[in-house]
Amino acid sequence: MEAIDGAAAWLGEIDWVHFATIPLFTGVVGWLINWSGLIMLFSPVRFRGIRVRGLAPLARVLPRKVQEVPGLLHGGIGWQGIVPARAA
Repeated sequence: MEAIDGAAAWLGEIDWVHFATIPLFTGVVGWLINWSGLIMLFSPVRFRGIRVRGLAPLARVLPRKVQEVPGLLHGGIGWQGIVPARAA
């Protein structure tokens, strides 16, 4: 009987608001992460960055993995969405 009273007292001391808000905040954080990932995949549609003279010929002799960086083969340093960069 004493163990039950101790457990009831312990359960009474817990702040249940903290436990109730965990799913709310983890859902919001997960939603923000997913949307920011989608935005980074598809935006910007056109390359944004700076053009560097002599980079295009140099990029053609670099390893294939380095050539896959968006804009590098065209002589630029910047960013383009992954999906638009690989579109035909």
